[in-house]
Amino acid sequence: NFALRTITSKESCCQAADTSDDHLEMAKSYLRRFTFILDQECFGESLQSLSTTLNLKYDAPTFRTINHESARERINNDTLFEYLSLRNAKDIKLYEWAKNQSLVRCNNTYTNVSKVDAKEVGDRVLSELPAHKQLQIQNYID
Repeated sequence: NFALRTITSKESCCQAADTSDDHLEMAKSYLRRFTFILDQECFGESLQSLSTTLNLKYDAPTFRTINHESARERINNDTLFEYLSLRNAKDIKLYEWAKNQSLVRCNNTYTNVSKVDAKEVGDRVLSELPAHKQLQIQNYID
């Protein structure tokens, strides 16, 4: 439960599979304070979208999505995978929640985004944000 412990700054927060839901909710409340959340799974696309949204110049290489094996496939041991999943269940829940809050949804990433398309992608991403976050961004840009 590294993420929970790091975000909540509470060394005593995490007891593996027995970690309280209160700590998960505390971590979510801290993350809700951020205007942008970026997912490392599609970090390049997220940086492109962020720079477009904020009208910043960002010359990035052409993006390509790399499909990695699943965690279960990489571990290659069902017993160990289940054990680790149980121990880190709250971190996994936090990550799944954060992915849905992310500026770019990685399962809908754009490959080979050209500079011409970047504005369109940024506008689409901006339109999907909650109204209060759109207002924060508009205030920043203006």
